[in-house]
Amino acid sequence: MNLSHNEDEKNILKLADSYFQKGLWDKAIEECLKLLKSNPDHTEIYNFLGDVYVKKADHSQAFKAYNKVLTDLINHGQNYKTAELFKKIASLDREQLGEEGKNKQTIIQLQLDADEALSVNKSDEAIQYLNKVLKLDPFDFTVVLKLAQLFEILGRNSDAVQQYTRFGEAFLKNKSHKKAMEIFKKIVSLEPESMEAHRHLAEIHLKLDSEFDAKNEYCHLAEIALGRNDLDSAFEYALKAIDLKSLDAYYVLGIVLFERKKWLDSKIKFDDFLRFRPGHVGAQVYLGKIFDALDQPAKAVQAFQKALKMDKENMMALEVWAEYCVKTKNNDEAIKTYNLLIEKSLSEDQDMRTLEWARLLVAVDENSAPSQLKLAQILEKNGDLDAAGETYFNLVSIYSKEKNSEEAEKYRRKTLELKPLHAKALALDPGKMRLSEETSAAVQTQSSPVRFQVEKPVSETMDSEPLIAKLPEVNPREIRLAQISLADQYIFEGQLNEAIDILQKLAEGNPHDLIVKEKLNRVYVAYSKADTNLTDDSELSPQPQIVITHFMNQEKPHSIHDESFSETKSSSKEGVPGFKLEAAKKARLEAEKKNPKRSKRKFV
Repeated sequence: MNLSHNEDEKNILKLADSYFQKGLWDKAIEECLKLLKSNPDHTEIYNFLGDVYVKKADHSQAFKAYNKVLTDLINHGQNYKTAELFKKIASLDREQLGEEGKNKQTIIQLQLDADEALSVNKSDEAIQYLNKVLKLDPFDFTVVLKLAQLFEILGRNSDAVQQYTRFGEAFLKNKSHKKAMEIFKKIVSLEPESMEAHRHLAEIHLKLDSEFDAKNEYCHLAEIALGRNDLDSAFEYALKAIDLKSLDAYYVLGIVLFERKKWLDSKIKFDDFLRFRPGHVGAQVYLGKIFDALDQPAKAVQAFQKALKMDKENMMALEVWAEYCVKTKNNDEAIKTYNLLIEKSLSEDQDMRTLEWARLLVAVDENSAPSQLKLAQILEKNGDLDAAGETYFNLVSIYSKEKNSEEAEKYRRKTLELKPLHAKALALDPGKMRLSEETSAAVQTQSSPVRFQVEKPVSETMDSEPLIAKLPEVNPREIRLAQISLADQYIFEGQLNEAIDILQKLAEGNPHDLIVKEKLNRVYVAYSKADTNLTDDSELSPQPQIVITHFMNQEKPHSIHDESFSETKSSSKEGVPGFKLEAAKKARLEAEKKNPKRSKRKFV
């Protein structure tokens, strides 16, 4: 287009605008049509022409002009410019529009409603509007893309993937391979193991003559299928990758053949793979498993040891070696390996694997205190307090057999800390190994007392096997009483931190329990007074005799078993003698600030 033509166009536009300003609609239209004869795709003129037809009240012609502009913008990927056109089309007189115009106007209005809903953060409402659009026009890929992006923002990845897949397949149908590739890459970023997306990418790379990328996609497909135990698909995609000269696919193919118990064929594939990847630990481990399946133990051990020599911390190699050691009764090596696995998984915060290996360790090393302790600590960390309590009590039995009463008592208390009504732990009196009268009273029912049935004297039982105590089922009141008894026991031994922990939990569970509040208050006061008798170089906990003295001076004459207690009594703080509870807590915290080394436990 030469300069003179450009000047003519500017003059015509200027004239058309002049007619528009003067309300001479027909003359403005005439000038616009002159321009469109020489430049039929001039979107700016069509937009201006639509405005003129609106002024002339010819909404049918206005729709045609606006729709032409809208179509051109969408085809050129300029969707961000459509907002103003949507508003213009939505405002047209519906009665003047034909069937096509009415449908288009309905769709546009729904999209405007969706935008309005999004502007006030009503995402679900916006999704409903957009889905209505797709029911009217399933091929409106502008809406498909908008819906996919909205789902992605909301974190609804599976819904986003569904919409992106429709979008990508539409590009494939139109043979727009590069655009389709970008969409399927987006899908993989949202759903890394989408086999459909990886398959489309592999096919697109082949069509674009990128065999290297296609090979990687097929190999990845084989790995995903193998992870899902889909051996047929894994075999098929591995062969496709090998046809494209993939070395890594030999490893996958070897595993597929191993799972199908084709030992010799599997060995051949791993041997071929190791010729090109001699340091691959996984292939070396599988060779060991193959030799084990072929009943060649010497070669199996050699292969496993070679794998561990390549990488002594490789989890796969360690796990398979531990399993083999258990199978061949090499318990010492199995114990050593499971301990390594536990340490490594702990450092990587793999809680479930850590627990799995700790259980396997105890299965091999059942009578070992360190192994039982490791399992107990892992169970406690994972929140399985019942199982942890039982495992801690196994340590009581182990140390009792070893005549180590101090360690036995330590883990008896730990058992009760996690399971306050553990029958066997309750039946053992600390230090003297006899029935605890106070604890027995604490777990009695209202109708009849608990009778511990012990066939042998406790001292004899502890030398042979854990004490078996038969207890009736207990109700929440009995649990409360047993926990209070345990707290009292800690108090009289000067272990205030443990007592406070128990009483605080009871108080949190029932804020109206005045007996627990009073007892907790007295413990705080005893703690505070005991602290004044200690210097910075004193022991880490108050001296037992000081604690008992101060605690007993405050003790009420009533018993914890006082049946007159009722939760319907007044919960007023004025009923608590001595310091108020909050003041007592404050006193304890102040004591901690003076001497922060006094306790290993963090005060709440």
